[in-house]
Amino acid sequence: MFFPICAQYDKLSETARIKAEKIAEFFHELSTLIFQDMRKNAEELIRKTVEKGTAAVAALTADSQSPFTYIAEEISEVMNELSATPPEEITICRLKDALLCLNIAAFAADTDGLRNPPYKAVFHYISETKDQLGITIEFFTNLSCDLSQESNEQSSIDLRQWGNILLFYLKGEIQKLGTHLNEQQRNALDAVCRKLSVTIQHTADPSKEDTAKLKEDIRKVYAAVMAESEVLGAYGEPLKYIADAIKEMV
Repeated sequence: MFFPICAQYDKLSETARIKAEKIAEFFHELSTLIFQDMRKNAEELIRKTVEKGTAAVAALTADSQSPFTYIAEEISEVMNELSATPPEEITICRLKDALLCLNIAAFAADTDGLRNPPYKAVFHYISETKDQLGITIEFFTNLSCDLSQESNEQSSIDLRQWGNILLFYLKGEIQKLGTHLNEQQRNALDAVCRKLSVTIQHTADPSKEDTAKLKEDIRKVYAAVMAESEVLGAYGEPLKYIADAIKEMV
């Protein structure tokens, strides 16, 4: 007498199995569509970034007498790498490296623009490229599941790298000033460079006790560079720009 009941259970089991297979198939198709949509969005964001970067390069090189060819080459190299990298191989770290390169290019352009004001109009193309890359980074960041540790580690590395870049530019400006510096001014600026170099090393992994001292050291470097730039007048404008960037390190 249990045979009809067993047959009914078998029928229900078979129905459930078929429905489960259909549900699994549905979710597989759904996940595939979602992945394809995400890939499409990622490709579009990268394309827009490269498009902005290409426009920046064109603007920087439109004038044959432009002094910004080396900056255009740097941006072009970054854009070529992004366009040649498949979306599945794009990482947040790689995008942040690209943004760092754009920040360096923008800083160099802004510094040189103090000497060549007529060229400032082309700089907004670099800013647009940076903004678009920022949107792209945000999209890829939202796809990541574990960002807190990467973000914390990356911040200290970027700070140290940026400090070294600013030190490089500061030394370069001191060299460009050449005969506009007397011996006392050169010695003072050389001392500032040494101070900044030591301070940068402490940004790698500062303890809570060192954080206050780190900020104070950076403020001292900023004040020293600003003081020397004031003495130099118009020749000191690029130093002021670098000093402001140093101040923003913390």
